Amino acid sequence: MHPLEDHPLPGIGAGRRQRLTDAGVLTLQELVSLGVDGLARLPHIPRPVAEAAVASAAAILAATQVDRVIDAAPFDEPFQDLAEAPVEALPELVASRPSVPATPPSTEALPREKDKKPAKKAKVKNKRARRRDAALAALRQQVKDARKHARRAPKGKQRRKLRTELRAVLDLLDQLPKRLRRVSGKKRRHVVKQLERIDGTLTVFLGKAPGPGRLRKARRQVAKARRAVRSATR
Repeated sequence: MHPLEDHPLPGIGAGRRQRLTDAGVLTLQELVSLGVDGLARLPHIPRPVAEAAVASAAAILAATQVDRVIDAAPFDEPFQDLAEAPVEALPELVASRPSVPATPPSTEALPREKDKKPAKKAKVKNKRARRRDAALAALRQQVKDARKHARRAPKGKQRRKLRTELRAVLDLLDQLPKRLRRVSGKKRRHVVKQLERIDGTLTVFLGKAPGPGRLRKARRQVAKARRAVRSATR
């Protein structure tokens, strides 16, 4: 089983994770079974966020299944058929292989532990990059939805200021992958926390009518988090 709290999903912050828990969705498997339509029916979860979260959960489960099947395969058999086979066919392919290798492997043919580490690090790095990109894409869509939602408010200074602030957030999100390369792990965690605050603020904003007071409150909270992200990634 894969508990939700062990896997960050794009657009699913602490507030939305609590809503999933209240709805009885505790694992990635249950989230994928719920599907995009079921997830989008939960309060304050837009359909673009639901699509990104379900796709990310399905990708994590598929990657885990492939890793388990490949690790269980006999080491003297070629892995080309496993690499080219669809995910659902992997268990059958492994089951058809002999349980005992025909000949013991040569120690010279086995890769050294030292050689495995760079490849493993690259795999983990690529996985994190994909998760980061998916999370940023979901947040970017959330900001766009909030800008559209703000247009429903009466014309005035607060509406104009919030839409301008959200435009600045979109510009910052476009620059963020490049900015994150220059910051340390501690600052990255601070950036993630501020982005989650923006996500939570916009989730509340999207769930209610955009009156002048809500426009002002949302703008101040988003602006504070945006300035913190910008300061941490200079």
